Amino acid sequence: MIALDVALALEILDDFTGRPLKPAALRFSLDGQEARPIQKDGGWFVFLSPGPGMHELTVRAPGYQGERLTFPGVGEGEEPRLETLRLLPAPDYRFGRRVTTLTLRFLDKSGRPPRELEVYRLGSDRQSLRLAQDDAAAGARALRLFAPEKPARLPLPGLFYLEDGEAGELLRLSLPEGAIYALETPLRLAHKRGRLLRPCRALRPDAEGRAFLALGEETEARLLIKYARGFAVKTAEAAPYADARADIVLD
Repeated sequence: MIALDVALALEILDDFTGRPLKPAALRFSLDGQEARPIQKDGGWFVFLSPGPGMHELTVRAPGYQGERLTFPGVGEGEEPRLETLRLLPAPDYRFGRRVTTLTLRFLDKSGRPPRELEVYRLGSDRQSLRLAQDDAAAGARALRLFAPEKPARLPLPGLFYLEDGEAGELLRLSLPEGAIYALETPLRLAHKRGRLLRPCRALRPDAEGRAFLALGEETEARLLIKYARGFAVKTAEAAPYADARADIVLD
């Protein structure tokens, strides 16, 4: 029997509805070349290990913004990475009902699109978690967390922002075992009980600094901007059910 080394098992969802996307609509490229994953029951796509080192996968579908992730190749006996990608609607997405949309334009202080920008949309309170241990030491590889209110489906495994003033940091959480969530990389700094962890997802502005968001029935988006010195949160607002536009000037 030939053993196959699976490097990545991927679930792909519509970020607006939370539903799996139809496989026929999806297009994959791995390290710049067209790729055809193995389809599994439950809507999962399996990618065999392309070899050692880090690899980049790009996923596209009509009506959605492209998404990409990096993952390591695996060797014999190593566990594959489990990942969920949520594709954001593009301007030509068919919503089927009235929604609020927001087109953002990111600009530097000179009024030009920034050359490099790392920006995320922060999730709502209903998707957030709180630190449930008195102290979380720098270097910790797992955290005890709880949901302050009944959560919507949490985007797990996934990226979260631990809000703690100048000590805020991005963490990738695994699926929990009870109330314990493993971290992909260790904490950089120490944190106290009660700190909020908000889910966040990367936005990918185009060459003109523009990014499109579907807010549904919400009227504002909270944006996390990463600078060399740390993070800053900005808010963009829209009138209900409008196709709004807003400029975000970076500090």
